[in-house]
Amino acid sequence: MCELVSCSYSFCKAAREAFFLIARNIARIAVLGVVGDFVLLLGKLVITLGTGFFAYIVLSTMSDELNGLIGLVVVIVLLAYFVACMFLILIDFIQFNQCIIRS
Repeated sequence: MCELVSCSYSFCKAAREAFFLIARNIARIAVLGVVGDFVLLLGKLVITLGTGFFAYIVLSTMSDELNGLIGLVVVIVLLAYFVACMFLILIDFIQFNQCIIRS
């Protein structure tokens, strides 16, 4: 089967072919969605916890100069989670598009 864009089908025939292409690969798309979400969750946790641990180690060496250690670490962890979410959203988009293109 040739790619739908390069076959010069009419709109209705191309829409029908695209629908059946997705219907034939629905299990692959579902599995990729579940596994992808789990990997993204692990990525968010590793990035956030790793950054929090590293921030705690660095800030604990300067503890004589700081008044509150926990507040700074919480702010750093929240910022790390935000950055991890924004970065991993791009990974999720790329992963989903590769699934559609290769199926």
